[in-house]
Formats: sequence, structure tokens, C-alpha cells
Amino acid sequence: TSAVALEPHTYYTVKTLERVNTPDNLLILFRPRSTLYRSGVLLLSGNVSPGYVGELNFGIINLRNEPFMLELGARICHAMFFQITGTSAPYRGQWQGGRTTTDGGKEIQV
Repeated sequence: TSAVALEPHTYYTVKTLERVNTPDNLLILFRPRSTLYRSGVLLLSGNVSPGYVGELNFGIINLRNEPFMLELGARICHAMFFQITGTSAPYRGQWQGGRTTTDGGKEIQV
């Protein structure tokens, strides 16, 4: 199994192997798996808006004083799905498709 060492006190962004195709009536929230925070690793996450399609990106910080080995494909979070009743506008933002950075460009609010 392939693994990567998260160096002590270092921030990383991670992209999941999984992709989502979120229906217009669902919102997804994430919680870290307890193995991470029991090991001194902090996972930063947001939500997935209705209509978002693409990979998921998270921030992760190794708060330990030694490297933490993270295996490729390891489960790092739990997804919680919330059904939206009524109407919602589908996601139409610039991060659609799983883009990781602005590549030095300006973020455009839509």
C-alpha cells in the first residue's frame, strides 16, 4: 500500500479519489474520522452544495511532533447527507469539478 508522510506542523490540501454528483435536493457535510484526531491530525472541511459535481478537497494538518503516515485511499471522513425540502439553486461556482487552487488568479464570486 502506498503512503505519504505528513510532516509535523505542516498544512496540506488533499483531494479524494471519490467524486460526487450531488442532486439539487441534497447538502453534504463532513466530519473527520476519530482516528485522525486521536492521532493529532486535524481535518478541515466544508460542505458540498446542491448540484456540485467533482472531487472533494480538504485541508489537513499534522499537529504532532513526528510524521504521520497516511495511506493512499485511507478513509479520512464521514459524509452526512441532508435532504433539502423546497427549492434550492444548484451550485454554479468556480470550484465545480474539483478545482484545487485559483492558480494565482483572482477568485470570482458568483
